[in-house]
Amino acid sequence: MKRFLSAVASVALCATASYGQTINGTLVGDESFYGAALSTQNTRTQFGDANNPDAILAGGGSEIDQIFAKVSGGRLHVLVTGNLEDNFNKLNVFVDSKAGGANVVSSTMQAGVDSFCCGGIGQTGAFQRMNGLTFDTGFDADYLFLFTHGGEALPAPDGRQFYASTAHYGDLSSTTALTTGGLGMQLAPRGEPRVLRFPGDYSDNGALDAADYTVWRDNQGATVPLGTGADGSNNGVIDAADYTRWVDSINAGADVSLAGGPFKPGGNPGNTEAILGPSIPGLTQGQLIDKNYAGGGVFPELAWAGPTVRNLENTIDLRMAIDNSNIAGVKGSGGPFELVPGEDNPADVKTGLEFSVPLSAIGNPAPGQEIKLTVFINGGGHDFLSNQIGGAGALVGGVAQGNFGTVFFGTSPTRATFNEVDGNQFVSLFVPGGAAASAAVPEPASVLVAGLVLALAGVGRKLRK
Repeated sequence: MKRFLSAVASVALCATASYGQTINGTLVGDESFYGAALSTQNTRTQFGDANNPDAILAGGGSEIDQIFAKVSGGRLHVLVTGNLEDNFNKLNVFVDSKAGGANVVSSTMQAGVDSFCCGGIGQTGAFQRMNGLTFDTGFDADYLFLFTHGGEALPAPDGRQFYASTAHYGDLSSTTALTTGGLGMQLAPRGEPRVLRFPGDYSDNGALDAADYTVWRDNQGATVPLGTGADGSNNGVIDAADYTRWVDSINAGADVSLAGGPFKPGGNPGNTEAILGPSIPGLTQGQLIDKNYAGGGVFPELAWAGPTVRNLENTIDLRMAIDNSNIAGVKGSGGPFELVPGEDNPADVKTGLEFSVPLSAIGNPAPGQEIKLTVFINGGGHDFLSNQIGGAGALVGGVAQGNFGTVFFGTSPTRATFNEVDGNQFVSLFVPGGAAASAAVPEPASVLVAGLVLALAGVGRKLRK
């Protein structure tokens, strides 16, 4: 399902900040920063098997392999390794970081959180779709960070398509309806401040010029990784087709607005590296594009204002990046869902979705205070839970489960809760600088009702419509 944006005027330049930690969607180089994983997956995914090494395209799979988190420099940093399918599946990160909070998600909570998915701007959204979701005892959610990505489209008669990843934020204590669907978007992988554009900048100097021709000429006939170097045609060989792509790009005008021919990647393996375009003026690594960002009116096609559009605004200074290139980790399966040694290697996965927010965005937890994170993958409509959950995973009586589907949602008195799944479906860390708080409240022993077991047995993967 494509999502549409209306055309509108320009936006204003947003000041950028400097961060010691690079948000780029990978653990590589950051092992000492994050330390040990807080959670490692124990269940094969039923949301498809990621098989595309492209930085954006997952090849039909979503999975959570490991969860890392750290508080540093007054910010919460989170890295969820794995994959998020580019069909607008949702990665949900609920945060328990202050006194109070909600143990049950209610339809009376803040409307408009990613409501663009469900056709009701400002009227419905993630909380309404997840109505009834009950967390583990000891987890009272205060905030939601929600991430999704896929192919966007400009409105007719233009209809051009482009790639975008978007970030959303919700306060579970607020009932004020939003006029926005989220914080902002990015148009390239790994948090890079770039767009996907006609290829041709083979010299990687941010311009289409004679230097590109020199790189192409000096490497004719060479075999290279797909889409790298001067392989503008994405066939792995530097040949005449790459020269043609360079010339076509010059003729088309490789600007950084959406006017020059926006692209979204395709194929398996994908061609993202081959169509990475120039840097966006005034945008920095990990920064979101929202209504307060301009760069000289770079994106007049995107509608940031008005009652019927998303009106994205990064009010909390969230930074993010997605690297979807993992094809290892846990396999996709139709059951059984237990991991198989030698076939499933979740601890080896280094890439995924990474984000960072100031502590002020999560209630300013004090030194020594515990922060808990419930992390899971949900379907495109926020109402079909996969079996990819952080913490103790998706085990019931020690047996790995398939997709949970809709059994956690709704108002029925027989609705299941996270208490009926083995262990705690959350991870914990502490704000440094004070005495650590007591450990998480253990989940009471419970037995999953027979009806839930039967429901799970029949649950299959729900595709986004």
